[in-house]
Amino acid sequence: MAGRKRMSATFKLGQNMHLLSCTALLMITLITLAYNFNPLPASTVRHQPLPVQVHHKRSEAQPRQEPKQLQQRQKAQVSSARKPNSQNILCIFTGRWEYLRVNFAYVYRNLRKNGGVLDKVYYYMIMYNRQTLSKLTELTKTANKILGETVFEFRFRNHKRNTAARPKGIFGAFVYEIFDEMARHPERKYFKMDDDIVYIHPGTFRQLIEQQNTSECFIHFANIGGANWRCSYIHQEMGIYDNEAINPKKLKFQFSRDGLPKCGWKSAECAAVAMEAFFYHYQNKSLEKLLFDGRYLTPERARFSINFLLMDSNLIDIKAMMESGPILTSDEHWLTVVYSRKVKKPNCVVGRAFVVHFSYFTTLGEINKHDFLPRFETIAYDLVKELPEALQTSLAFNQTLGS
Repeated sequence: MAGRKRMSATFKLGQNMHLLSCTALLMITLITLAYNFNPLPASTVRHQPLPVQVHHKRSEAQPRQEPKQLQQRQKAQVSSARKPNSQNILCIFTGRWEYLRVNFAYVYRNLRKNGGVLDKVYYYMIMYNRQTLSKLTELTKTANKILGETVFEFRFRNHKRNTAARPKGIFGAFVYEIFDEMARHPERKYFKMDDDIVYIHPGTFRQLIEQQNTSECFIHFANIGGANWRCSYIHQEMGIYDNEAINPKKLKFQFSRDGLPKCGWKSAECAAVAMEAFFYHYQNKSLEKLLFDGRYLTPERARFSINFLLMDSNLIDIKAMMESGPILTSDEHWLTVVYSRKVKKPNCVVGRAFVVHFSYFTTLGEINKHDFLPRFETIAYDLVKELPEALQTSLAFNQTLGS
């Protein structure tokens, strides 16, 4: 009995210590934000009424469009992709080489030196093995040498021997780190991207910046194909899944405020439909069907999968952050539900900033039984072949896809 009591006391102490460490991290971040960030918080901006959405027939395969007056206002308020002394930094939450080798060519194409808008790329090392670290180190060293400067960098927090394990609180710690950088450098813009983004449409990064409208939207998300329940629901409204060649079983994606719908998050069958929609339109050169102009507002404040989004100092609201408390378990739930519901403006999806997210963990096993990843490799290979030879060697696509 005494042993059980000691065990219970130890467990409670561990829980309390974790809560204290999270709270301490939040307080340190808030102090830094308050010290470095002087403008008014985002929630003090005068809130504009949400637009009245106009529904189109599904056969038109178009998203819900805003009234012309709003569309004109959007064009007048879009941002410039380059401001004086600014930097655009991509933060990839990293760990899996099989996806990183696929998205590297897309990232490289979007560097400033190659005509894109990205100045830096940070690999946030979270769950990875020795092979990933070795191959990614070789790849980034080669790229930096070719570019003549340090564009690709690493961020580490996992000091355990088993780096493939998920360290407690690491996602929240990295989110706080990005918030801290945003406060110190309000002129910068950051993109948060999951490592299993396997397709990035031309102009996506630029679109997120140019379509940023802080008077109407809080967080700006990309239009995410593949595994992203909220965007799949939007694509369903657009009529994308009405095609029998894509969705022969006529599956219906579900809406869920908790962000965990059966068809959209749990169902591998639905995940496969979302994938097939991309491949169908890619092969038929009709990807425009998945895109839309402007921004799609999500006033319901449901949980949103943070696979690809824009982050800058406009997301800093000290009052809302204090009311939200620390990130305890899920950075995604904290950012898109707890924190987002404390501000007045809804989050939104930028229609022409299109990417594809490979899979949720809930469906990965079944998704891997398909040939989806090799098909994404084949698509990426068209870009890989245009890379400097040394980078092609590091990526080793020719070993599996031919020369």
